[in-house]
Amino acid sequence: MGYTITVLNVAPQWIAAARGPLSTNISATMLGLLGQAWDFVKKSGIKTDGQNVAIYRSDGIEAGPRVLEKFEGCVAMPSGLAAMTSHMGPYEQLGRAHAAVRDWCVANGHTLEGTNWEVYGHHEEDAAKRRTDVFYLLRS
Repeated sequence: MGYTITVLNVAPQWIAAARGPLSTNISATMLGLLGQAWDFVKKSGIKTDGQNVAIYRSDGIEAGPRVLEKFEGCVAMPSGLAAMTSHMGPYEQLGRAHAAVRDWCVANGHTLEGTNWEVYGHHEEDAAKRRTDVFYLLRS
């Protein structure tokens, strides 16, 4: 799959996130964090747009649903200049989208800030129809 990379200014957004360490089994860690975050959202009555987000920082991972309104304790998604692409297909192939963004940034003289994140489209049973937007924050 070919990836089109776009540089855009990402506006501030918020998620109801659970936090955890980066591990060798990122998928299992992220799914566990999403479960914790959704349990909190349902119990608290917080409104979301239904989109799940995973933010990868140097000190760990934060994952949860994007919320419609900021509340005490929510997590700010990265904002500012970012390089992004959209991946269509199984989550197991997301590494290709990440590599495409990183390679494009190197080839085009952009320096990565160190934080990246994924915004997952609504769940599709057919893995080929799954959309995930992959973002890398750029240094200004």
